[in-house]
Amino acid sequence: MNFDEIIKQKLEGLEGPFDAKAWSKLHAQLSANKVNFQIPFISGIAASVILGSILFTMPNKGANTDYRIEAELVSNQLISTHHNETVSEVVFEPQEVHVIALNNLEIEDTKKLPPVSSSNNQTESSASTIELRSNNEEASTSTLKSQGVHQIDFIAKGIQCIGTEIQFSASLSEKASVVWLFESVHVQEGLQATHAFNLPGEHKVRMVVSFEDGSEQALTKTIDVFETPRSTFSIEKDELGLCYFNETTLIGSPNGNTYKWLLDGDTIGIGSELSLLLKPGLHTIGMLTINQDRCASFESNAVRIEEGLKLYGPSAFNASDANGRNDEWTIVGLDDLQSYKLDIIRLSTNQIVYSATENAKWNGSISGTAERPLKGEAFVWILKGVDQCGNQFETKSDKPFTYL
Repeated sequence: MNFDEIIKQKLEGLEGPFDAKAWSKLHAQLSANKVNFQIPFISGIAASVILGSILFTMPNKGANTDYRIEAELVSNQLISTHHNETVSEVVFEPQEVHVIALNNLEIEDTKKLPPVSSSNNQTESSASTIELRSNNEEASTSTLKSQGVHQIDFIAKGIQCIGTEIQFSASLSEKASVVWLFESVHVQEGLQATHAFNLPGEHKVRMVVSFEDGSEQALTKTIDVFETPRSTFSIEKDELGLCYFNETTLIGSPNGNTYKWLLDGDTIGIGSELSLLLKPGLHTIGMLTINQDRCASFESNAVRIEEGLKLYGPSAFNASDANGRNDEWTIVGLDDLQSYKLDIIRLSTNQIVYSATENAKWNGSISGTAERPLKGEAFVWILKGVDQCGNQFETKSDKPFTYL
């Protein structure tokens, strides 16, 4: 299938300016995942979602590439996409839920029991603060037990980005009650606790365990939490009406992030800049930003694409009276094209009766002869052209025009 045929096929769906189901589709995809990202929506829309189920991975683009892609029609509103990258980009994927490596600080007896006997050498050691060993190493339960200390530990699971809930789970050698202290301010109770950190950096998490024998121990660890990306989302459109299809350019900044783009709920491309040829109507453009720490943010914008270059073919004409009005039939707007080919087809015979590539003004002559159409005879037209933006297109009359 050549380019003209592709364009012709895609133009046949022009009547659908905006798919009202697009947002509901996006919402369903986002809600299907139980893990939350902090995702600020502009235009007053806010949500905490993860977009892993709709993300789309493309190969890394090599340096100094400049290529055009005739995209598969993932949305009936998208005609094509155009990537224009001059440098290679590293593609980051967002964090998934994982067991988070914690930094061990200390374990201590906060409430001690009386010594069992004076001859027991564990009297003082059980009351001392025990420094944990290497970073990301679980508490040495065998060492703690030999010193007469209860075995306690905890793990964290989640996504290490601000605003996302992280689950902390206690691991105890015996039945006990647990109190959690986050950032020395927030308190929770239970074997499990969840907390969302609102600032990036290193944060302290303290677990205090009270055993049934009256003793109490505390374990402190730190967790690293990363910033969500702060990015700028801009949309550039052709406002001069020089293009048959308005080219829309999506730009994500600053550099160094991965930008994934969605159109009306469908993933359409990846990169800091993406150019689209969109059909007229209202569209929702989404930008998922992923930084080097694999934290993500999402924002969206509604954008209305106006009809581009306007071409108009009169519905009737009559060259027989030569009164200077409607004596020639032409398409208004042809002079705004770089080039074109116009064909007029007689419906009764399905025959091309007029064809022109410049100064297209038909005086009613059938194939350049003295024959003229019959009164009330119907014709259709097909136009192939190249607009001022260099876009090739093909269009045709919506309904026949009549010779009066």
